[in-house]
Amino acid sequence: MQTNNINVVEEVLKTISKGEAPKKIGIDVHGVITKYPQFFSTKIKELMDRGHEVHIVTGARLSSFFIQNLLNLNIQWSSIFSIVSYHEAIGTEVTYDERWRPWMDELSWTKTKGLYAKNVGLDLHIDDSEIYGEFFDDKTKYLLLK
Repeated sequence: MQTNNINVVEEVLKTISKGEAPKKIGIDVHGVITKYPQFFSTKIKELMDRGHEVHIVTGARLSSFFIQNLLNLNIQWSSIFSIVSYHEAIGTEVTYDERWRPWMDELSWTKTKGLYAKNVGLDLHIDDSEIYGEFFDDKTKYLLLK
């Protein structure tokens, strides 16, 4: 899997932004948005202003604290999806350690972002973790940002 830097991501998003057909773009939070908050704040607004959908796709549990952190970074979204919240909702066993980090079956965890992308029809997903990439189908371009 090819690793990309922020300049490559910027070119890809610039091409999408200028395109006529609306696209659905997934963006990871920790390691992506949190690494380049100003860049993604600006790009997401530009994409959404041009009619594209931006899906925040995260492993973190959705909470008011999590949402407020995104708002503090001036991050907008069309939709937001959490691996943990999804699995809790469908009854998957999720446990928490002493630091409140979630734990569950590894395969269930790693395939969830790809399943979400397929279910909602993401055209592109930007993530910093290689482990998720193998679970995305050919209809969603997986862009690994390091």
